[in-house]
Amino acid sequence: MKAICAGRASRLLVAGFIAFTMGCGASVDEPSGGRPDAAPRVVSLSPAMTTTLLDLAPEAMLVGRTPWCRGAASAPVVGTLEGVDAELLVQIRPEVLLVQPPASGVDPVILALRDSLGFRLIARRLDGLADVRATIDELVAAKLVDPAARDDWSASTVLPPEEALEPGTEGRLLLLYGLDPFRAVGTETYLDEMIESAGGVNALRRPGWIELGVEAMVSLDPDVVVVIGAPANMNTILDAVPWRRAPAVLGFDHPDVFEPSTRIPELNAAFRARLEAASNPDPPAESGS
Repeated sequence: MKAICAGRASRLLVAGFIAFTMGCGASVDEPSGGRPDAAPRVVSLSPAMTTTLLDLAPEAMLVGRTPWCRGAASAPVVGTLEGVDAELLVQIRPEVLLVQPPASGVDPVILALRDSLGFRLIARRLDGLADVRATIDELVAAKLVDPAARDDWSASTVLPPEEALEPGTEGRLLLLYGLDPFRAVGTETYLDEMIESAGGVNALRRPGWIELGVEAMVSLDPDVVVVIGAPANMNTILDAVPWRRAPAVLGFDHPDVFEPSTRIPELNAAFRARLEAASNPDPPAESGS
């Protein structure tokens, strides 16, 4: 009940703020509704969705972003998932807003702004490649992405049958994204899909992003521990863990590792290549006579 009341209060406050701002003659850019054939004006509160949009439609009219959106430096920062600048959003007047909501749902302030400003809200959690595909379909429906661009991308994400790997060929992997404390990647995530795409099996059979104690981590008994970011002290920290049997330790870094977007296929390929390189190290060069 408190949450419902808080949501209603947020909507009333935002609606009042918008009415006041518009009544005071705040300058706003004309939406594309008054400009035939113009691209819809987009605000993105999701770096992953920004990457997906710009990968498929580089000409998209992005008029607002988060501080972490790449390739969109000319657009003003309007907020983050944690909060949005309502005044700036009223001035920008987007026609589409992209957001990757937390488990608790879309911020009531964003919902109130949608109701008042009338923009199209595309809100989707990105827990795997299927979610990225569904998001792209919504971008097509909103006329932000050409269907041909979507189809070309979809075709490029399909691996030929001969490249498919049987699950378990790379052993049981524990993927860590933090060492103090230990934070691991569980199932039902796009990084779990990355492990599977490389032929590995996630040693952590719990969904989500999990903080682990030492005992819990030891009980997983992984064959390989992969540390995202490959910090310089990772071997020192993991060597101190009382493993039942010492796992191999690898570092892995990639610019898109924390961004579930159109670049998931390239991320998966890079991870697979990293594991293959570790499994088949180059032989030592022969010294000359």
